[in-house]
Amino acid sequence: MSSPKYQLYITARAASDHDAILQYTLEKWGEAQANYYGAMLTKTMDAVCNNPLSSQAKPEISNDTRVILAGSHVIVYRVCGSSVYISRILHARMDIKQHI
Repeated sequence: MSSPKYQLYITARAASDHDAILQYTLEKWGEAQANYYGAMLTKTMDAVCNNPLSSQAKPEISNDTRVILAGSHVIVYRVCGSSVYISRILHARMDIKQHI
């Protein structure tokens, strides 16, 4: 497997989202599911770094905002040059505009 083409940066808010998701998953469904879900989120973020422009653009939020589905969550990010900035990880039912 080749190394990612883009450098990944995770904002403090996205890191907090990630931690809260994994804590909730741990409390609700246990350690095995939390580990599985955490690995799936990481795999999705790695995929974004390898091909960030393949996911859905969200011009109604901003010209450079994109989203990708990861399980029951949506990873919200933007691409700037050779960098990918993960801004939020939100439940798919949440209004993205309200939380960005």
